Amino acid sequence: MNEEEAIFVTGKRLSELRNSGEDLPLDPIRVGNSLVLPDELADEYDKNFPLGPRKHKQVTSRIFHYSKVVSRDCRGELMGIHIVSEGRAINVLENAGIMACNCQGELRSRIKTSICNRYDVIEGDYDTFVIDKLEDLISVAKARFRVDDVTFCQETPIAGEEHVYIRDSRSHHICTVHYPFSPFAEFWSSWNGYVAFRKSQIAELRESNRVPRSD
Repeated sequence: MNEEEAIFVTGKRLSELRNSGEDLPLDPIRVGNSLVLPDELADEYDKNFPLGPRKHKQVTSRIFHYSKVVSRDCRGELMGIHIVSEGRAINVLENAGIMACNCQGELRSRIKTSICNRYDVIEGDYDTFVIDKLEDLISVAKARFRVDDVTFCQETPIAGEEHVYIRDSRSHHICTVHYPFSPFAEFWSSWNGYVAFRKSQIAELRESNRVPRSD
C-alpha cells in the first residue's frame, strides 16, 4: 500500500470514528513517511467522501459502584462483582468468577472508564466485561471459556457487526468490543448460546483436521 492509499484508508477509518461520536487522538500519527493529525486526515477524507451529519456524542454523568463478592465456578473460588447504580442493585456479574484477589484496591485498578463516561471496562483474570451506563447494557471484550475437561479457549468474541472502540480520558485505547451489548437480564442467555456455538465449531475443526491412524 503506497502513502496515498494509506492516507485514504486511515482517513476513512478516522472519519467513521469521528462521525459516530468518538474523540480522535490529539497526537499526530504516522501514515507512510508522514506525521499527520488525525482530525486533518478525517477532514481530508470528508472533503471528497462526506459521511453525512455527525451523531451527537452520547455522554452520561451516571456513576456505577462496584464491590467484590465471593463466587464459585468451575475454576475454583473466585470473586464476582456486585454493582449498584442509583440505589439499584445489578447482579449480572455476581457469579461470573472475575478475579481471584481479595484486595478492594485492586478492584478499582481493574475498572477503566471511557472518555465520555459512558462505558466502564472491567478487566478480570479471564474475562473483560464492558458496562454501558447510558443504556444499562453489558458486553464482553475478551473471554476465556472451557472447551472440554482439559482445554480452554481464550479469544476476542465476535458476533454480528458490533464495533465499539473505547478510549480513556487521555484518548488511549482501552479495548474494542465486537460482541453485541445486551440488557443485564438477557446477557447470560445470549453469552451461553455463543459459547455453545463456539464449542461446536471447535469440535468440528478438530474432527476435520483429525489425521486417520494407520494400521
